[in-house]
Amino acid sequence: MTNTVNKALLLPTSGGMSGVWGDNLNNDTITPLDLMLGGSASVALSSSNYTIGTNSATEVQDVFIKLSGSLLANVTVSSPNIGFYFVENTCTGAFNVSWVANFGSGSVGSTFVIPQNTRVLILSDATGGAKVIGYMPITTSADTLLYATGLYTFASTSFPAYGRTLVGSSSASAANEALAVTQNITASGASLSIDLSLGWVINLTLSANVTSIAFTNPPASGKFLRVPFNISSTGSFSMTGWPGTTVWSGGNAPTITSGSGKKDTILLTSSDGGSNFRGYVVAQNLS
Repeated sequence: MTNTVNKALLLPTSGGMSGVWGDNLNNDTITPLDLMLGGSASVALSSSNYTIGTNSATEVQDVFIKLSGSLLANVTVSSPNIGFYFVENTCTGAFNVSWVANFGSGSVGSTFVIPQNTRVLILSDATGGAKVIGYMPITTSADTLLYATGLYTFASTSFPAYGRTLVGSSSASAANEALAVTQNITASGASLSIDLSLGWVINLTLSANVTSIAFTNPPASGKFLRVPFNISSTGSFSMTGWPGTTVWSGGNAPTITSGSGKKDTILLTSSDGGSNFRGYVVAQNLS
């Protein structure tokens, strides 16, 4: 009797194992093969490293490994088998789960992080160790960007809708349209916070005196940001509190035209991730 190289499945010797052939075939070949095709195992992680097969002898044969738990430290999971696993990482906590191949005599190949809230397909061989060859974020968002961080490693990030439009654009004009997505905002209090991931053109209805203006999610430094404010006032309101790093054409921040139905257009630009702005009065007292 011998066994296969990769998964140690039974290879019965012809004419051998009289009286026990069926049991050996069922226990050592058919049952493990069933686990390799559809078996799953759940592994709870916390702060200790873990080797697949610790919970049960058949765990190494399960094709689907579910990792869970609240992490209290960085944890490394070692796989002792050649072949492939589908691994799901639903762990929580501010720590990482890493995966490495170890066939009994030390780590083989590189250790890599499996990001939380992801599923990966991992393939191991005797010389290269374990590698990620497929990756899927576990998410309900339609705007999740999958990207490679290195050879056989991947990560994901949230991606605003206009950015998805930009990536899918097939022409320069379509790309420009994607960057011209507008936001319709009503300023009804003293503080105005603008999320630039939702669009760079601001159609602002001024219904209160604004004394604080701030931006979130600007593009990275080196990208040119231009934010036109198309301001429509509903009464005798003022608009001050522009970012303190703004330098203005003419040296002073503009006074917004007061009065119901009055319209102004103000332009802010930045090329350092929103750390500094330049401000321009495009038009005032439009009616």
